[in-house]
Amino acid sequence: MARIALFLPNITPFYITLFFSIKKALESHGFQVIGWPGLLAGNELIEFCKRGRPDIVFEMNRTRSDIPEFPKDIIHIAWIVDNQGRKINTFSGSDIIYLFWQNWMKDCQASATKIMDWFPPGVDKDIYYPESLDFISDVSFVGHLSFPWTSRELKRVIYKSSDFVVTFADALRHLEDGVLKVDLTGFNEDDYIAVALSFLPESHRRQINLDNCVQYDLGCRAVLRMMFRRKLLDMAAACDVSLRFYGPGGWGKWDKYRPYYQTTLTDPDDIRRVYGSSRINLHEGVGVHFRTLDCMASGGLLFYLAGPDDKITGGIRTVFTPGIHYVEVQEANFSEKVAFYLAHPEERLEICDKASLEVLQKHTWNHRVQKLVDDLSFF
Repeated sequence: MARIALFLPNITPFYITLFFSIKKALESHGFQVIGWPGLLAGNELIEFCKRGRPDIVFEMNRTRSDIPEFPKDIIHIAWIVDNQGRKINTFSGSDIIYLFWQNWMKDCQASATKIMDWFPPGVDKDIYYPESLDFISDVSFVGHLSFPWTSRELKRVIYKSSDFVVTFADALRHLEDGVLKVDLTGFNEDDYIAVALSFLPESHRRQINLDNCVQYDLGCRAVLRMMFRRKLLDMAAACDVSLRFYGPGGWGKWDKYRPYYQTTLTDPDDIRRVYGSSRINLHEGVGVHFRTLDCMASGGLLFYLAGPDDKITGGIRTVFTPGIHYVEVQEANFSEKVAFYLAHPEERLEICDKASLEVLQKHTWNHRVQKLVDDLSFF
């Protein structure tokens, strides 16, 4: 029996639930599982390995290269779910590197890595499943919403010479304008940063060394966490429907969304019930995500904002079929599709039933762990 040490980023309700869901799936495949939901410091992990003697260490968001002294005789698996503002090409050294977002593949030049592949999340069928509930709202959204930019954030200097100063606000303005003019297919955080800085001469760009916070803000927060997400929320708010918004972050700081905001959900049972008690559930379209799978498994109707990556590997269209498992929406047809599915419960429920069946039959954590088992057979 292989002994695997599992470590996730933080001891929070989300990661605690995720830890035990993955642990259960690993154990069902014959692994002996040790570890906990938080990451250890590098020296603590090395000491843990001496005492616990795992055959495999599976960590989220950290690669072997981050711990130079990590034992060479232990297989290290890294699952990168959040790059946390780091450059994609810094992920290296692990025997297996799994990437949550397929778009990282092209820039992840992982040295000493035998296997690098897309690895989407799974569903715990003991937590997310359809149940009969009364509807409470027409439309709901579950997820984080970033705080509005502060004046201090906007004034951050990212480049300065004797006669030239570039602030974060300058780069943000060019980013928000630029993404409306280019084909975003295959874009990742590094590409968004390149758009933000593209107005500068190359000689200036070569001198810029962004810290992780600014890289995250330009590469992820500005577009993926704010532009795309707010675009979907604004479309929903423009419809004459009952709305519920849930999640952590800066919801209360946005006047437009505050009337619909409910609370942060920490209990997965509450999340499942929101999906099941909403006639329509929203997702802004960034690939196969925890929330998309959890929603469909729970029997919720998923409205998915169409994106440039939907048809490439890792995109939702490569895994599910619009009109069969979810409803694909765009700004031009959003209100029309909301009205249609609210007025046609039979069509809505048919999609919900097919989506739940598809997810629970093909996309549980047991299915994800089977891929891990198959990949480990090469070692």
